[in-house]
Amino acid sequence: SIVMATINKDGHIIGPLGNLRFYSSNGINIVATKGGPSAKQIKTAESYAFTRAHNAEFGLVSKVTSAIYRYHLEMKPIRHPNAHQFLRSYLFRMYSYDDISRHGQRSLLFSKAHHHFGHLQVSGSRYTDYVSLPLTWAHSDEDTTTFTINDFAAKNAFQFPKLYDHVDWSLHVQGIKDIHFNPSKKDYDIMPFEDILPLKSIASFQFYKHQRYTDLQCSTVLNRDYNYLVFAVASFCPTLHSKAAVFHVMGCIGVIAGRGA
Repeated sequence: SIVMATINKDGHIIGPLGNLRFYSSNGINIVATKGGPSAKQIKTAESYAFTRAHNAEFGLVSKVTSAIYRYHLEMKPIRHPNAHQFLRSYLFRMYSYDDISRHGQRSLLFSKAHHHFGHLQVSGSRYTDYVSLPLTWAHSDEDTTTFTINDFAAKNAFQFPKLYDHVDWSLHVQGIKDIHFNPSKKDYDIMPFEDILPLKSIASFQFYKHQRYTDLQCSTVLNRDYNYLVFAVASFCPTLHSKAAVFHVMGCIGVIAGRGA
C-alpha cells in the first residue's frame, strides 16, 4: 500500500510526503527529511538552534491561524481549501515588524500591521479582485469606532459577474492582542480563548448594480486592549430569473490598532 501524508482539522500536514516527514513536537509543527536528525537532536543540539527558533515561530503562527479560524464557522463553506496556509504565510511575514527581538522570540505585532492583510485570500476567489468599496474607519470617541462608506456607484465599487445584479455586503471584526515571547517561560504567551476574540458582525448592506449610494455609516464599541482584524464579505446575487448560485468573496481588509496602555 502507498503511505501518504494527511491534513488534520487545523490544516496541518501530518505524516510522510515524498522525501519529507511532517510531525508535531510539543505543540510545534516540524518538517524534516526522512532519515534526517532525530527529534532529540533537533530539540537539544547546538547545530539545530536555528531550526528550533524557526519551529518556535512557525508553531506560534499555526496556533494563531487555528484560533482565528475557529471563530469563522459560518464562513467555512466559502473558505478556500488552502485558507489556513495563506493565513500562516501572512502571519509568518509579520515577524518582520519586530526588529528588536532575536529569531525564535519575535512577536506578532498586529498593532503595526495596519495594511499587512490587504490581499489575504480567504475565499476561493480573491476579495480585492471583485470589491473596491471606499471604506474608512476612525475612533469617534474613547470607546466607539465608526466605519464610513463614502459616496460611490455600485457598478464601480463591485465587479459584478454576468447575470448578477446586486450584492449583499457585510462587515466583521475580530479582536486579537499582540503576542510576545515570555523569556521566563521560554515560550510564547498565548491563550487562544482570551487573546483572540470571536468574530463580531458590525453591519450589512445590500447594493444594486445600477444605483449610487452616499455616505453610509455604522459604529461599534471596540475593546481598547485589542487590535481588530477587519473582515468583509461580498455575496453577489443573480438576477431574478437566473439559476446561477450566489457567489461569495471574503477578505481581511485591514487592522485597527488597539488603544490600550
